[in-house]
Amino acid sequence: MNSVEKYIFENYRALVENAGFSVYYVEFQKSHKDSILRLYIEPKDADQTMDIDACEVVSRACSDAFDVDPKFPIADAYILEVSSPGIERTLFVPEHFERYVGEKVRLGLYKSLNKKKEFIAILKSADENGIEIDDGGDIIALEYKDISKAQLYCDF
Repeated sequence: MNSVEKYIFENYRALVENAGFSVYYVEFQKSHKDSILRLYIEPKDADQTMDIDACEVVSRACSDAFDVDPKFPIADAYILEVSSPGIERTLFVPEHFERYVGEKVRLGLYKSLNKKKEFIAILKSADENGIEIDDGGDIIALEYKDISKAQLYCDF
């Protein structure tokens, strides 16, 4: 997480939780044209609905709070997006990988491994240093720094 993402996560997680949701991840992308602040949220309770109305509630609460925060780290105009991380959610941090051990994942690598840069495999283990995947019976250990993108994979 960069400093903006960390500030939002640390200072606004409680606000989101008071609305009945948890913060899955915060993503801030600054560009010369548009800066985008994305809050990925999910229900705290398995029985709770995750829909556009839930995103709107969190968006309004956060937007109002951001507007009056004198230490808010974004000085220029930005677009606030609040959404669910989705069924094929991106795995951003070690805790996400740990949470989904046993699930099928799609991994992109920065460099080829066994002549492949993309794997669809079972996530066998995860810790703060890296992961192990089962690629058709071959167990492969990877460090997080080698993974360009990781997300859950669903067979539809």
